[in-house]
Amino acid sequence: MAKELADPYRPLQRRFWMVERVGWVVLTLIILWAAAGGAGGGPLSQTRLQGAGVELGYDEFTRRGARTPIELRWPAASDRELTVSLDGAFVDRMKLDFYLHGLSPVRSGQTVTLSLGRPTEPGRLVFNAHPVEFGTSSSEIRIGGQPIGRISVFVFP
Repeated sequence: MAKELADPYRPLQRRFWMVERVGWVVLTLIILWAAAGGAGGGPLSQTRLQGAGVELGYDEFTRRGARTPIELRWPAASDRELTVSLDGAFVDRMKLDFYLHGLSPVRSGQTVTLSLGRPTEPGRLVFNAHPVEFGTSSSEIRIGGQPIGRISVFVFP
C-alpha cells in the first residue's frame, strides 16, 4: 500500500480560507450598513437637532450633487421673530436653495441669516441642499441668536 503523503500547502490553504471568510463577513457588513442608510438616504444617516423650540432634521451623509432635504419645524404663537443663522461657508458648500420659498437670506460677514417672521401657527420649512464639494461640511446653527447645535454633513463622491 502506498503511504499518503502530507500536503505541505495545507496550512497555507487554511489561512487563506480564513482570510477569505473574514473578507466575506466584512463585505456583507458594509452592504448591510449601506442598505440601512449609512451612506445616506436612510435611517442611519438621519439626524435631528432640537433647541429654542425648533427642530431641525437632515441627513448626516449624502452624495455630491444629490438633493438633500433639510427640514425645519417650529411651534405656534411665537412672540419673537424666528431667525436661523448658518455659517456662510456651509451655505456655499452645500448650495442651499432658500430662494424657492421666496425667502431672502442676509449675508453678514461669515454668517447667513434667514428670517421667517413671527409664526402664529406651527410651521415646517423644507429646503434642499445640493452639495458641491466632497468631505465634511459643518456649521453652528443658531435660532434667534441662541445656538442649538452643530449641523455636520459628510459628502461622498
